[in-house]
Amino acid sequence: MQIRSFFFVYFTLAVFLLVGTAGFIVFGQKKTSHHLVAEPSHEKKLIHPLLAGEVRLPHEIISLQGVGNPPVINTSLLTGQEREKNNEEIILGVMIDEAMQAREFFTGIESAKVIFEIPAEGGIPRLMALFSSDDLPPLVGPVRSARPYFVSLAESIASAYVHAGGSPKSLEMLFASSMVNIDEHEPDTRFIRDESISRPHNLFVIPQKAVEQVHDVSKKQPLFQYSETLAGEAKKADFLKVSFSTQRHDVRWVYDSESNCYVRNQEYESSSLCPENVVVLVSEMWRIEGDEKKRINVQITGSGPAVILRDGKRVSGQWRRNPKGTFSFYDEQEKTISLQRGTTFIEIIDSSKKYSFINTSEDK
Repeated sequence: MQIRSFFFVYFTLAVFLLVGTAGFIVFGQKKTSHHLVAEPSHEKKLIHPLLAGEVRLPHEIISLQGVGNPPVINTSLLTGQEREKNNEEIILGVMIDEAMQAREFFTGIESAKVIFEIPAEGGIPRLMALFSSDDLPPLVGPVRSARPYFVSLAESIASAYVHAGGSPKSLEMLFASSMVNIDEHEPDTRFIRDESISRPHNLFVIPQKAVEQVHDVSKKQPLFQYSETLAGEAKKADFLKVSFSTQRHDVRWVYDSESNCYVRNQEYESSSLCPENVVVLVSEMWRIEGDEKKRINVQITGSGPAVILRDGKRVSGQWRRNPKGTFSFYDEQEKTISLQRGTTFIEIIDSSKKYSFINTSEDK
């Protein structure tokens, strides 16, 4: 009897220990599994999402650029060249005085990435320079008044537009524009007047202060198309002449093969401007009826004849500008003519040849 009681107690104790141990193991496994879900490992697996069949976080996908994804290249809207900065590029448009009295005081325009030269009233040309926030000079000028066709060109690419007053129509357009309207109102810390220079040719803008006025940068499309090679039937072009209302305003472009750019000359004096591309757009210009100051208007949308110079060559064709403001160039076979990556100077001239005409080395 005592022996049976001993074995019964021993057996019961063994069963109790066995069940307890199994329960402890199961409970511990559940705790361990729960712990892995609550606190996942932070170790990254560099496996492409499509290969792994799993969804990855945005910052993980960015780190996989080049693993099945082409790298994103951040290029300038004005030059097509790769940018070193990752922030939003701000484009600043500045109206530049090109009167003969103002030319000797040109400041900062060599830093512009794109420049438009178009006749104003009297056939005297005026410049609009486009600057990138990546490369702003300390000072730009002399600043001059706005005209509607310049405002329209700037609106397609610029976030801010600098001017000193303007025609009634241009001011009306700027009031309705999404661009930041930067007009001089004395006293104005964004501008400097050099009193040693006669007015109105003595106004200069501080570009950095102008750019700081831009708080919302809307998405813009590049102004031109770019490629490393020149398509189309290209001919040699190491010289271009553009004539305006007087010989003193005439412009000559001479190709510099070492720098692969075109040196600008006026009155046979070289300037610091040497763009990779020089483009001549032939357009319609007409005097605004009833305008007391004899202002003109210029067609800058639609299409017309064009001559594109780059790499010491020229291609004749047609320019087209859509309502969104981007330019396209086509040769006689309707093939796209792309620009060289770099700076560009646009000459817009009158189709009637009233103000200007072009002449290349092969036409002399």
